[in-house]
Amino acid sequence: MNVLLINPPKLTKEIYNIYSYGAPILPPLGLCYLATALLKDRHKVKIIDAAAERIRFNEIKKEIIDFSPAIVGITSTTASYKSACKIIYMIKRIDRNITTILGGAHVSSRPYETILECEDLDIAVINEGEHTIREVAKTVEEKKSLSSIKGIYYRKEGNIIANYPREFEDNIDIFSFPKRELLKSLRLYHHAPTRSPHRLATSMITSRGCPFRCSFCQQSIFGRRWRGHSPAFVVDEMRILTDEYKVKFISIEDDNFAFDRNRVMEICRRIINNRITVEWGCSVKIDSLDSELLRAMRGAGCKNIYIGIESSSDRILNLYQKRDKRDKLINVINMIKKMNFNLYGAFILGAPTETINEMNDTIRFAVSLPLDGVSFSLFVPYPNTILRNLAFRKGTVSEDWDNYSGHSPVPAYVDNGFTPEKIVRIQKLAYLRFYFRLKYIIKHLKLILRKEFIFKAVHILSRFIFKF
Repeated sequence: MNVLLINPPKLTKEIYNIYSYGAPILPPLGLCYLATALLKDRHKVKIIDAAAERIRFNEIKKEIIDFSPAIVGITSTTASYKSACKIIYMIKRIDRNITTILGGAHVSSRPYETILECEDLDIAVINEGEHTIREVAKTVEEKKSLSSIKGIYYRKEGNIIANYPREFEDNIDIFSFPKRELLKSLRLYHHAPTRSPHRLATSMITSRGCPFRCSFCQQSIFGRRWRGHSPAFVVDEMRILTDEYKVKFISIEDDNFAFDRNRVMEICRRIINNRITVEWGCSVKIDSLDSELLRAMRGAGCKNIYIGIESSSDRILNLYQKRDKRDKLINVINMIKKMNFNLYGAFILGAPTETINEMNDTIRFAVSLPLDGVSFSLFVPYPNTILRNLAFRKGTVSEDWDNYSGHSPVPAYVDNGFTPEKIVRIQKLAYLRFYFRLKYIIKHLKLILRKEFIFKAVHILSRFIFKF
């Protein structure tokens, strides 16, 4: 069958607002993994990344008509959910016989509500989708019942049926490398300009699942149990990216790349032994790091480390159910910087009960640290997270899913005592105080003087000035 996979047309500027020039655009690897699974059964698969290709609904409509798919599968975050529903509605106006499938973080967090709201949606896929999509495609092709397929909600004679959950795959090496060649061009993708000078950058996923229970995190696709690709699998994928795609920088998008220390050490050893020359970065939890591990990573080409600092307040860190405390953070950050890594910190502003003094202290804390870059996200009360209920009790929660981005011009959450305008202004001040310091500019002058960086910086600064 013809199977079309779509990433909705939620543009970077719609998610990041005035910060879009500094935002990354990374491949929709989830769709690429699904494509790999479907190709094993000889289906003809096409991917439309409408966000990166910057195509809108009329162009998507034409692609659907021209390709004539039997199945259209769409992925969706919470922020892109409304765009996904609009595509599904459009599909059924084209041909009601096309089977519509929705997967991703949002539907995995609220499957029943999603299929109830989105009346033209036939099947909601929950959590990991590779096994499920193959079974669904086979069943649709053979015109059989969906009743035995685990991990889906579906419609039957006007009713919504919830099948049993699907167990997470233990051996994720059986999921072959994601089919990036089905994307229009890898040159559509790049990392944030402060993180990689290389235009040709891509991302990888080397593990799935996170056992930690941060109360703000929408960890609903890969589950709480950590599962890693083998070192051989990881390094083989790196070799393909560097040899065949000529990639110069790889962003490893795991929740915590260093969760299994021995695995990381072996990955680094294999990168060196196989003479793979590529710069890469990864996200880690600070309690996973030690000097020996950092030395191995640096020797294998790791240049960037991303850590979730979130707040300077131990009270707020407790609210987030983070074990990392301020003093420990400072010690690990200093250790990382001594070993010559670029270090980037993620912060959250505006959590339920967070005071203006706590937010200002977090901003001062970020400025005081030897960080090469930061993100200051506004708190988002994502569905099925621990803090969502507290958010309803302590402030105003948006009913518009389009606002569910940490950089939305309309905050998804505003605590009592604040206004949306004040929260957005605090976020802007945080970025201004961090990036527009003379000390920061002098330290990063080589980066700042790059032609493409200057172009983006001028745009960002002008929008700050005129929209402040």
